[in-house]
This record gives sequence, structure tokens and C-alpha cells, in this order.
Amino acid sequence: MKEVSRFIGHYPCPECNSVDNLSVYEKEDDRHNTYKDAYCFGCQTYLNPKRTAHHLEESYEYRKPENDEDFNLEDLKDIQQLECRGWRERKIRKEINEKYGVRCEFDSETGEIVARYYPSTRDMGSIVGYKKRTLPKQFTGIGNTKATNELFGQSIHEAGQSYLCITTGEEDALALAQTLHTNKGGREFWTPVVSVTAGDGSILKQIKANFDYINSFNKVVLFFDMDESGQRYVEDAAKLLNPGKAYIAKLPLKDASEMVKSDRTQELKSAFWKANRYSPVDVTTLGQLWDEFEQSVEDDIIPLPPEFGQLAELMGGGPAAGEVTVIGALTSVGKSTVLNNMVYHVARNTPKKVGLMYLESSPREIVRSFLSIHTEQNLALQKYSDMDMGKLKVQFDELIGDDSKIVTVNHNGSFTSVDEMFEKIRWMVKVAGCEVVVIDPLQAAVPSNENSVIDNFMDSLLKLAKETNASIVVVSHMKKPDDDKPHGVSEYSLKGSSAINQIAFNTFLLSRDKISSDERVRNSTKITLVKCRRTGLTGEGGWLKYDPTSAKIIAGYDPYVESEVEEIDSAFAEGAFSESPPWEESPAY
Repeated sequence: MKEVSRFIGHYPCPECNSVDNLSVYEKEDDRHNTYKDAYCFGCQTYLNPKRTAHHLEESYEYRKPENDEDFNLEDLKDIQQLECRGWRERKIRKEINEKYGVRCEFDSETGEIVARYYPSTRDMGSIVGYKKRTLPKQFTGIGNTKATNELFGQSIHEAGQSYLCITTGEEDALALAQTLHTNKGGREFWTPVVSVTAGDGSILKQIKANFDYINSFNKVVLFFDMDESGQRYVEDAAKLLNPGKAYIAKLPLKDASEMVKSDRTQELKSAFWKANRYSPVDVTTLGQLWDEFEQSVEDDIIPLPPEFGQLAELMGGGPAAGEVTVIGALTSVGKSTVLNNMVYHVARNTPKKVGLMYLESSPREIVRSFLSIHTEQNLALQKYSDMDMGKLKVQFDELIGDDSKIVTVNHNGSFTSVDEMFEKIRWMVKVAGCEVVVIDPLQAAVPSNENSVIDNFMDSLLKLAKETNASIVVVSHMKKPDDDKPHGVSEYSLKGSSAINQIAFNTFLLSRDKISSDERVRNSTKITLVKCRRTGLTGEGGWLKYDPTSAKIIAGYDPYVESEVEEIDSAFAEGAFSESPPWEESPAY
């Protein structure tokens, strides 16, 4: 069958959420029947004619400007001079369109509406473009209509109120806002209603882009279209919100606009009040859990650096997704160096992003630490005036790559509550895509070391790990050993509540004899695994040796045994013994 093909344009992809990787083609077979299909050059997905037709109904062509000046500002001014009118066929009143700034274009002869313009905003309400709907349902973008812009209607509703409704179409937002709008005693009451703007395929992307705004509301009601295209994203969208905030509305018709058009506004209002709170909790049988077990992959493991070989063997490779790992360390034993080497390994050798909540480190210290590891030179030993900043900038760009794999919160000591800190952690995981989050130290994250405070913190941390499936690593200070033995530490040495170790999936401790006269002993850190819930194994996790000149760590051996062996070798060499050392005679040593 011979086909004629014509390129139509670039569209958002419903699979990978790319804004313009989906190429749509119009084709004609030898019987002169026309149809459209599409192919995404981003995720290599083919859309058959039926799915392409459905997707084009829910999407619109996205014209990506090189920058904000690539579109004609005069075009926006012309649009803004159009009238805000009601839409009789959809039963949308004039004041609703005025509230949302929706403009209408009319046929000069018939006076009928031929196009509607929905403003696209960013930076708290600055209009940067318009989404044009040519009736009945052909969409194009004018100016900046990126999926990372604000939600439609976001600029007119103040954040932090009781309710927010999110729809998947501008007309649905207008219909629902009109239904929930009240006027009592001369006072107007508006329930905040917003909509995604770039089609179903960009729902999650736009929610992530406006994460802080959406999560500022107490309850978020999702009024997604009731068709397959709309419902496929509703659960994923609910999971992005903070626990307990998401509510899902169900409608007897396709969407809110259809409800108003059909004079079923009371049912639409009832759907708002009867929306079900989203909860991922479900009751299941053991047999139904097999699929989750079968689909588990090694990628769930956060690999430890090769220098941690003995610890990795005990832990089955390293911490895993959804687990809380506690690293206990006494003051100044080098835990920051160990931690940074772990983070550097994950960021450089895996596709995973790492989020840092370093509560005792400044931005300057963070950059210096990772750049020291990358360049293998301890920049802390150099004066800033002696550094070659040009060369270091090149090395820094090489470190972070095209897309920085390390995300950090520049808190400046300004967190006012634990809840605020947890909001930032959620942002790092849900918006920035971090699969590993490091909190250092726990004691700086809580307002006091009271048992109840730390209990609540660890409990919230566990829930966060399960909610987001992130691997969370938290560093805890330890109490000084009573007998002054530098390696006399245990899980009971963790500073604060016993819940630190009880709630953790994994706990390993770092210890070092930092005042030893032997440099080898002084620069060696012992790892002791005291808990690993997954493998059940515990014990000595090996030794790490620190190189002060390169700021890197290498796999080491017990320095006390090495020192003892060298002393005996030296004694034999000096003739103190008549026989050879036992390890040179017997394979038992």
C-alpha cells in the first residue's frame, strides 16, 4: 500500500512529557483516506492513528521561543484589548471570564465567538503569552506558553488558603470556579480553581513547577477529566502532593464544563464536597505482592564506593530506596570526608541525583569539599589567593556536568521549624528528582535533644522515606566513650533518643583515634555495622584511610595490626629474635 506523508508539526509527548519531541504526520493511503500518526524522537514511542487523534484533542501545538523576546509584544497588546465576554453555549458568565482574564474574538459579520485567549503567566502573574482556542477545538500557543509556567488562574488566587481545585482544562476551571463562586451580603467568595495549560502529558511537569504554591493549600481537590487520558495521571499527581492533602473528585460526565453545560451544577458542587481523600493504603493478600517482589531491581540499591567493600558486602551492596540509614560519628573523626566521598561516588557513577541538607556547612565549604575530591587536592590547605580560579572553574563545570547531580538547600540557618525542613526535602525528591537525601547532622535539624522531639523526627523521616521511596541518610553525633577508648562505640553511643537506631533500617558507626602519635592510626577510620534490617548482618565493616593531601579516602587495613607487624619485622631485622616471623613460615598466618 503506497502512502503519502506530510509533516504537521511538533507536539507535547504524552509518554515522556517532552514539550516538542512528538512529530505528527498526516498520511494518505492509496484509497485517498487520510489519517494522522505520530512518533516521539525523545522516548522513541509510536502513537497509532487512534491514539494520535485522541492526543491532539487534548493537546495543542507548542511553539518554543528561543527566549522571551522572540514573540511580538504587540500581539499580546492586541489580544489584551479584546473583550472579556461570556460564552453562551458553555453557559459561562461574563464576570468569570473577567476574573480569569479570558479574551474573546468575534466574527465581524455574525458576532459569534470564533476564538478564546487564555493568559499564560509566570513570576506571580506577569502575562508572557496566550493559549488560543480557535473554535471548536484547535489550540495554538502565542508567546511563551511553556509547561513550566504558572497554572491557569494561579495569579488571581492567593496561596495558603483552605482549598485549591485543579482541573485539566481552562474551560473546566472557569465552569468549576463559576459553580463554587458565591456572593453573600455584597461580599464575593472565590474558591481557588486553576488548570494545567499544556495538555494531559504535561500535568505532572506543571504541578512540579508550581509545587510550593499547590502545597501551600490545606486541601487540593483534583478535578481531572473522567476519560482514560485524564485519569491515567490522577494518582501520580496525588502522590506528588504532601500526604493527606490530595482529594480526588468523581463526575458523572467527562468534565466540569460538560456538567455546567448540562445544567448539573448542583452535582458538580456536590462532587467538590464529596471528593475522596487520596490514600495509597490498601489491603492485599500475600500472593498479590509477588509482582512487586519480581519487579524489584538492583537499581534500588545505592552503591557504596569501592573503598567500602567490606561494609557493602554486609549491606548487600549499600543502602536501598525507601530506607533510612544512620551514620553515627564522634566529633572530628572525618565523617564529612566519608560522607562527601559517598555522595561524590553516587553522583559521578550512577544516574541518581543526591539532595544535600548540610546544616553545618556553608555553600563555600560544600563547593570546596567536592572540588577537592574531584581534583584530588585538598583545597582547604591552600590560600584562596594562591588558587587558579580559572582552572578550578573548568574542573568545577566538569564535576557538575550538564545537569548537576547534586542538589543542595542553601538554608543560611533560617529554618524556623522541622516541618519547613521536611517541605524542602519533599521538594528535592518530588520536584528535583533526588533519589538520595543526606541530612547532616540530625542534632542541628531538631530544636532540642529531648527524646520526644527526636522520636517524632525519626518517625517523620521514616514516613517520608516510604512516601517518596527515597534513600535517606542521616548523620548523628555520638557521645564520648566512657573509657576513653576511641573505638569503644556502639549504637547506644548515638546522641539522643534510642529511636535513632530503632527506626533506622541501617546503622553504621565511624570511629578514629585522632590524637594517636602514629600517623597511620591517626588517619584511619573504622567502620562498624551495628544494624542492617535487610540482610541481618552486623560486624566490622572495614577500615578507611584518609589522604590529607588529596582529601580522598582509600581502602585501609587495621592500623594497629599493621603497626604490630612492622614492629616485629623491625625487631627480627635488628636480630632481636633468632627465628623468622611466624607469618613467613606458616600458611596459617
